Amino acid sequence: MKKYIKNKHFTLIEILISMGVFLVLLTLLLNFFSGTRQVWKTLRERNEAFENSRVAMNLITDLMQCSLSVRDNIGFFIGDKANSADNCTFYTHSTRNFSGAANAADHSDLDNLHVVKLSYNKDEGKLVLHSQRVKDMTVAAGTAWNTLPAVTGNEKVIIPAVSALTFKALITAAEKPNRPVAVEVTLKMFDNKENRRHWYEDLDGKNATEPAKAKEFRMAHEYVFSRVISFEDVEKPIYEVSDAAPTP
Repeated sequence: MKKYIKNKHFTLIEILISMGVFLVLLTLLLNFFSGTRQVWKTLRERNEAFENSRVAMNLITDLMQCSLSVRDNIGFFIGDKANSADNCTFYTHSTRNFSGAANAADHSDLDNLHVVKLSYNKDEGKLVLHSQRVKDMTVAAGTAWNTLPAVTGNEKVIIPAVSALTFKALITAAEKPNRPVAVEVTLKMFDNKENRRHWYEDLDGKNATEPAKAKEFRMAHEYVFSRVISFEDVEKPIYEVSDAAPTP
């Protein structure tokens, strides 16, 4: 009788089935790692956006609460004396090295009095700060402190990926033209600079009439932060300013 010896090798069909199963498992594994990486990237970008907004809001709060807006004869300008705008200019006392001093300790208190402008650069998507020491400025007597000063030097970028910035006085200019009781600061940011650039340039987000695709993309990648900064707890000004004096 003939004896049939069982073939111990894999057949072509078995090899193909094994390869198919392996490819399915490999695809699922790659999708899992890709999804995990995307979640990690999203969380990291969100945390960076929250951290950047916190830094910006704390700096703005510090500058405004050290401002001289408590005095009626010293101007606090939201835009061009508006009630709401994307920039704000005011006089503030700070030991921060805004205007290029080597060491604030080497200067007098007057050197630490700055005029500061916070604004939003729409084309580049960044929150910037311009500053100048009052000691280096020519401040005339009379109502000069109620006149919007021009501050264009010493530009410092605070944070990037900004899509909008708004300062809003909670007391209208007609009721109190030179000092609001409080200011609401609203900051809108993208999760990263590339998404902000894509929205602004590629999707035409810079257009006054925002296209539907640009709006949909912005809503998916934009974070909104808001803070109300009050001046009512400031009882005394840091400097007394006389209308007859050229400097504080």
